[in-house]
Amino acid sequence: MYSTSYTQEETKYGFNKSDFIVAGSISYSKGDSNSKFMSNDRQTFTSSSENKNFFLIPEVGYFLSDYFMIGTKIGYITGKSKNYNGNILFENKSSGYTASLFGRYYVIPKKRISLFTELEGSYSKIDSKNSRNEFLNLPSFSENEQESYSISFAPGVNIFINQNLALTSKIGNIGYTRSKSSFIDLENNDTSNNKNSGFSASVNLDNFFFGFLYTI
Repeated sequence: MYSTSYTQEETKYGFNKSDFIVAGSISYSKGDSNSKFMSNDRQTFTSSSENKNFFLIPEVGYFLSDYFMIGTKIGYITGKSKNYNGNILFENKSSGYTASLFGRYYVIPKKRISLFTELEGSYSKIDSKNSRNEFLNLPSFSENEQESYSISFAPGVNIFINQNLALTSKIGNIGYTRSKSSFIDLENNDTSNNKNSGFSASVNLDNFFFGFLYTI
């Protein structure tokens, strides 16, 4: 009797062909620090910093079969920082977006705990504006632009709370990233360009956290 009841309970959860899912990530952080330093000649120097960061990345997906889902993510990223050191104030403002396409294969789609693997290709662009203000000197300004392309593979898990709502998370990843950045000194018209690429692999619980997934 227990076995029959458990099987019926399990069939209430999981995914089916033609299901839509809505998920995503949202994060906000703010940090401040202050410090003082006294030299041997009794002069006091102070420094402080303030940082704010926010990102919102919604996600939608569609099941082509009980086992396979395709989806997309489009996100917004912004940040702001101030650093004061003695009589010099550095400020940075950044904003940008990220977009990606992914395919996800569910090993056991009809269970309350559903394991999956995901292959994702993504693109991101971040623009930054920087300023340097020093006492009795004219301010200087510069700009940065960074673009990144990446492809990654990651395992993950969904844990259903009820028939429609689940917790979801990925556990590590293997990926390749290629990025390019440009820097412009608006005061002297100096420019520089950089290109970087590399592979990465990670399987650990340091960044293991759950988001929410809703099935329509």
